[in-house]
Amino acid sequence: MIKLPYVTLLTIGALNFVAPSYAQKPINSAGELTQTLSIFVQHILQNSPLLQAENANIKAAEFQQKAAANSLYNPEIELAVEDKDGAPKSRLFGLSQTLDWRGKSTAAGKVAQFELQVAKAKRDQVQQTLTVELLSALANYHAAKAISTLTKRRSDLMRRFSEVTKEAFNVGDIEKSSYGLAQLAYAQALIQDSDIEVALSDRLQNLESLIGGTVDSINNLPVLPKILPTMKTGWATQNLIAKLPQIRILQNQKLVAEAAIRSSELNKVSDPTLSLMTGENEGDSVAGLSISFPINLFNSYENEVNVAKNQSLAEEKTLKNAYIFAQSKLKNAQKTYQLTSNAWRVWQKNGHDVLTQQIQILKQKFELNEINSTDYLVQIKQTLETQIAAQALYAKAWEAWFNWLLMSGNIKQWLGEKNEK
Repeated sequence: MIKLPYVTLLTIGALNFVAPSYAQKPINSAGELTQTLSIFVQHILQNSPLLQAENANIKAAEFQQKAAANSLYNPEIELAVEDKDGAPKSRLFGLSQTLDWRGKSTAAGKVAQFELQVAKAKRDQVQQTLTVELLSALANYHAAKAISTLTKRRSDLMRRFSEVTKEAFNVGDIEKSSYGLAQLAYAQALIQDSDIEVALSDRLQNLESLIGGTVDSINNLPVLPKILPTMKTGWATQNLIAKLPQIRILQNQKLVAEAAIRSSELNKVSDPTLSLMTGENEGDSVAGLSISFPINLFNSYENEVNVAKNQSLAEEKTLKNAYIFAQSKLKNAQKTYQLTSNAWRVWQKNGHDVLTQQIQILKQKFELNEINSTDYLVQIKQTLETQIAAQALYAKAWEAWFNWLLMSGNIKQWLGEKNEK
C-alpha cells in the first residue's frame, strides 16, 4: 500500500464554503502565494467556533480586569430610630467604609491583567495551529490527487502491457511465466489504485472538515507552487522561542502566579473600617467616629500564601521545561524542512525530466524487442513508483515548511498578517 503523509486535523465546525475569486488564479511570485493563502485562511477561519470561543474568553478576561479595578469595598449606611410611648426617643444615622489601605484591589488588578494576556496568547496558539492544519491538509490533498492520477496511469500501462503479453503468449513469443507476471502486475496495480482512492477520500474528508463545507472541485482551492519557499536564516534564532504562543501562555501564567503571591500576602493584612455616627438621643445631639480592625485569629491566610508560592514555583519550572522543548522542536523542524526541501529540489533538477523520458524510452525498447517483458515490467513500475514517491515527498516538504513556521512562530509573518494585540 502506498502511504500518503498524514496530518492531524482539527474540526472547526460546519461552515458554508464559497470558493473565492482567487480559486484558479495562477501564482507567479512568493508575494502572490502568501497573499492568496492568507485570503484563503482568513476566509475559512473567520467563522471558526474554536476561535470564537477564544475571543469570548478574551472578552471575559477584559471584563474581569475591569471588575478587579473597581473599589474592593462599598460603603454601608445605618439608620436607627427608637420610639418611647409613641414619641421619638432617638434618631441616629451612621456611615461606615472599609478602607483598602494596602492596595488589595491593585494587586487583584495585576492578576487579572496577566490573565488577560494568557487568554490572548491562547487565542494566538489556536489560530496558528488551525492555520497550519489547514495549509498542511491543502498540500496533502493536492498531492493525493496527483498520486491518484499517477496510479491510474500505472494501471493503464499495466493493462496495456498485460494485453500485449497475452497476444505474445498466444502466438508463442513469450513463456507462460512472463505472461503470468504481467497479469499479476496488472492485478496489483488495480489493488494499489483502490488503496490510493481510499487515501484520497480520507484527505478530501479531512480537508472538508476543516473548510466546513464540500469541495466541489480542486479548482476551488489555491494550488501550492512546485517551488518551495526559502528558509530565511535570520528567522531561525533563539529569540523566536520567547514569542511563541505556547511560551507566552506559560510566561504570563508565571506572572499570574507571582502576582497572586502579592495578592495573598495582602489578604493577611486586615483592612480598617471607619464609622461615622450622628443624630439625636433623648433630645441631645450626638456625633461619633470609630475605627475597627478585624483580628485574623482563626484564619491567618498563611496557607493561601504558601499555595501561591508553590504555584509560582511550578509555573517557573514548567516554563523552563517548555522553553527547552520548544528549542528542540524548532531545531528538528528546521532540519526536517532542509532535508525534505533539498530532496525535492534534487528531484526537480535531476529526476523529473529523466523519468518522463524514461517511460517513453522503455516503451520503444519493448516494442523493438530490445528488452524482455520482465525487464520492461520491473523498470516501468520502478519509474512510476518513483514519480508517486516524489509527489509524496512534495507534500511532506510543504508540511515540513508549515510545521517550521508553527514551531518558529512565523506563520503570520510569512502570510503577511499582523499579530493581534
